[in-house]
Amino acid sequence: MQLDVYQPTFIIEIEGKRLSKDITHEITSFVFEDNEDEMDVMEISITDRYLQFVDDPLFQEGNEIAARFGYVDDLSPRKVAVIKEIDYDSPETGEPTIKIKAYDKGHKLAGKQIQRIWQKPAPGILYSEIAEKIAAEHGLIPVVTKTVGRHLRVAQGNLSDAQFLKTLAAKSRDSDGKESRAMCSTSRMTSCTSIQGI
Repeated sequence: MQLDVYQPTFIIEIEGKRLSKDITHEITSFVFEDNEDEMDVMEISITDRYLQFVDDPLFQEGNEIAARFGYVDDLSPRKVAVIKEIDYDSPETGEPTIKIKAYDKGHKLAGKQIQRIWQKPAPGILYSEIAEKIAAEHGLIPVVTKTVGRHLRVAQGNLSDAQFLKTLAAKSRDSDGKESRAMCSTSRMTSCTSIQGI
């Protein structure tokens, strides 16, 4: 059988297991929203006409889902997200469906608001060091540009880690005077990113 190179396709893994054809043939919708300022979102709808997927251990909140999509000879880079919502729809007419909504791993940063003081004895702490520590707390991989300007104390006053990192990004300046945002990106999967502005 020859593959149609003009037909969109996708490869999906949940918890490291590639979805079998009996599941992928039931996918009716696959959407990936690459958001620059917010979290990336992945949504998948699956027809479950015999209710065989309702208790499937793969379709559970907290499971990691990875996907590549595009065309046979031109697939996207691997996108990784965490399942946060699962909705089951059993209409009176039509087939039952499962709708999965997953967010990039940066969603961990947008959690509860925290009050804490980041401090370090003289010469002080860099904003980029704070970003690295927050990334490590959430199991993310930090990729930050070292900022300049040390601070003895930096207050995180009742902000989520994502909000706090955005605040630090707005305040930080690199040695050339350009804005350097040392922040964990909620729009780039699993990484802390330094975005250099103009």
